[in-house]
Amino acid sequence: TTDQSIWAEVLQVNLLAPALLTRRLTKSLHKGQGAVVNVTSIAGTRVHRFAGPAYAASKAALSTLTRELASDLGKLGIRVNAVSPGEIKTEMLSVATAYEMIHDIPLHRLGYVEEVASAIYFLCCDSASYINGAEIEINGGRMFDSVLQHAIAPQRLLRMRTNGGIRNGHGAIYNLPVSCSTHEKPP
Repeated sequence: TTDQSIWAEVLQVNLLAPALLTRRLTKSLHKGQGAVVNVTSIAGTRVHRFAGPAYAASKAALSTLTRELASDLGKLGIRVNAVSPGEIKTEMLSVATAYEMIHDIPLHRLGYVEEVASAIYFLCCDSASYINGAEIEINGGRMFDSVLQHAIAPQRLLRMRTNGGIRNGHGAIYNLPVSCSTHEKPP
């Protein structure tokens, strides 16, 4: 059971801050034809053994907020999308935890911060000008914790994998009002 003050802090950082920042920047985003990219989490769409209920609920809510803002702000030419990282190699992840998780990732490795940044950059560029309300999973193909894989009927798992591709993440809040030309290259 997560303490009420932790719930409040996590919701403030992971949900309210992006909502209020986007609202505050709407005029500038409209004028500059900007884009918003939220960072959700793998924990927002499935049980994750290290996330906890407050974090998971806040990231699920951010995913919903992304779709709602995409609908509302799309009328102004502002695109709102999200990236949903899985296990990314950062200081937050211990070596022991990383080793344990690699076995559940089809690519058998952790993701890199640069891979998440490249997806964010892409969503801000002209190349993604028709993408709105999407959530791109950056998780090495990881669909579920291994414990849950055995509880799902194979037909349902197949449907979920074929419908997946663009959906979910992990990490800090990034609301990026960025514009870039098609001539720019990712960092």
